[in-house]
Amino acid sequence: AYLLAGSQVPHGTVGHLILWEVQTCKQVRQFDTDEEVTSIQFSRDGKKALTGSSQLGRAILWDVATGKETQRFSYVEYGNVFGVAFGPNDATALVTGSGELYLWDVNTGNLLHRYPGIKLFPMSVAISPGGQYALSGDTNGDVILWDYATGEELGRENLGNMVFSVTFSPDGKTAYAASIDGKLIQWTMVNQSLPELLDWIKVNRYVRPLTEAEKLQYHVEP
Repeated sequence: AYLLAGSQVPHGTVGHLILWEVQTCKQVRQFDTDEEVTSIQFSRDGKKALTGSSQLGRAILWDVATGKETQRFSYVEYGNVFGVAFGPNDATALVTGSGELYLWDVNTGNLLHRYPGIKLFPMSVAISPGGQYALSGDTNGDVILWDYATGEELGRENLGNMVFSVTFSPDGKTAYAASIDGKLIQWTMVNQSLPELLDWIKVNRYVRPLTEAEKLQYHVEP
């Protein structure tokens, strides 16, 4: 078993990424970077790792065996990267940005689509084990449940304070969110038939208001 640990100089862009062996507590290798690391996730097979760099505005894909960078998702104009997550089969990467989430193709580095509607910076993101849902937490205190495949918002809950961490249970039936004031919130995912689930989504989902540009585009009257 291995542990991948990142560091960051306070308020700076310098840091390290180091792989450790858990049983012996010995350092295996230091990755080929001196950039800040604000988020980390292993791929399911443990051969790849994904890291985020907040102030540098990028996410990086690594080969764990060599410590070398294999792909870079660099988008400074999209904002700070505080959270990263591998999608189903490790073929995609869901990364936080400025007011949105961004889904990238791991192999090509292409941006597939965005998840809009977040009011402030998203701090963390998670994908359910089955790949049906994504969960995000942001500085506005919102925890948002998304349809992973389409990026459609299914529902949201506001905790009142910045949400630092979100995750799913291994069986995907429960979601958790932790806020800056020490609250840990647990949700049991809806366990219903498909028609019942669709009815529940229609009632509970949040539909964001259209922007002024969208109103003009779709000819929506004031």
